[in-house]
Amino acid sequence: MRYEDGTELLGEAAVFRGGTTVGWARESAAFVVPRGKTVASLNLHLVYRNDPTGGGVVYFDDVFVEVTGAPPGLAGGGFEAGGDLAADGWRGYMGGYVPSAEEAHSGGRSIAVTSGGAVQTIRPEAGTASAGSVLKMSGWAKSVGASDVAGGPAVMAVYVDVRFTDGTWLRAQEAEFRGGETEGWEYSENRIRLAKDAEEILLRAVYYGDEAARVDGAVAYFDDLAVEIV
Repeated sequence: MRYEDGTELLGEAAVFRGGTTVGWARESAAFVVPRGKTVASLNLHLVYRNDPTGGGVVYFDDVFVEVTGAPPGLAGGGFEAGGDLAADGWRGYMGGYVPSAEEAHSGGRSIAVTSGGAVQTIRPEAGTASAGSVLKMSGWAKSVGASDVAGGPAVMAVYVDVRFTDGTWLRAQEAEFRGGETEGWEYSENRIRLAKDAEEILLRAVYYGDEAARVDGAVAYFDDLAVEIV
């Protein structure tokens, strides 16, 4: 894929396991277009090659490229705008966050969190987050010195609470990161089907409950958060 600025994203793939399948196998893959970039062209390939056994054949069918969009209201998922104390559109959660130019998944800034995070309230327009639709939360994180999240008590996640139009809530929906000392940026997403029409979505990037942050100065960076209806 080529962006308008001439840069490229190469090698994204939905990989099938191969072998002789019983029926049809389905695979999918997702990636995020960095904020500030516009796609100029996309080349889609269906590939089967370099099989040392020879003589095999692969059938492909029902291939799609789907572009999803965020419900109106999400501001500054890339944390680019704002001053040294806050990113535009985001409030501090628990111990809060600090905008950072030291690390970025895209653009020039992310947020750094040691015990808390950032929160934004999204109010979708009527009909954009209706009952039966699927809400996808996603984001990127990079951890330095953090503990492994699996098994707790540390939490590192994109975190969503949904308030429905009847006043009830769906709480604690997470796209969790594994934590630890990551070599680069880690992507995580989660999808939930809305049982009712959503009136308000609270989107958070959170990292807390990690003794390594208090004792050793561990930090989690977050960037390119998104909430989409897919």
